[in-house]
Amino acid sequence: MKSNWRFSFDFKPTQMANAWETCLGIYDNGPGDERRVLRMFMLPNTLDFRMHYEFDSTNTGIVPVFDTHSNALTLNEWNTVEVSQIVQDGNSMLVFKVNGFIYHNTANVNPRTYPALDFYIAYGSWQSAYGQMRNFQFYSADLATDIPALGTYKYKRLRKSTRKISGIFYPSVFLQVFR
Repeated sequence: MKSNWRFSFDFKPTQMANAWETCLGIYDNGPGDERRVLRMFMLPNTLDFRMHYEFDSTNTGIVPVFDTHSNALTLNEWNTVEVSQIVQDGNSMLVFKVNGFIYHNTANVNPRTYPALDFYIAYGSWQSAYGQMRNFQFYSADLATDIPALGTYKYKRLRKSTRKISGIFYPSVFLQVFR
């Protein structure tokens, strides 16, 4: 993950989360918390997201949360999620948007970069959210102008497995992004 990046996807929740349920995890396989780099959860008993992101490299112990509110997602309908960190006028601006509404637009004074990443729908001890994902796109570049418009980036599914959590089977899909 370089200094400029953007990802987007469509998500259709099929039921309200009754616990912390993840719909996207981005990892660098580094030491520490399995939520490392970025994790997007559905908040319990809502139709809202919480995003954990290792935001500022000044203090690696601080991982701020970015929440949506007022039931940002619509049940059984496709919702578009866009998250980006783009350098603009010398500042790295983190933008978190759902269905075109900007929930967070904040400067990241000391952004982190990562050499390689893995993308998961569910991973480790976190169960996947009930719903479907489509049109996942990710791009990362040194220059913001090198990031193509949304909808033009491809991914491929490398392996698919099923894991059992509390008697219910959840898919675990690993995505490799073309670079």
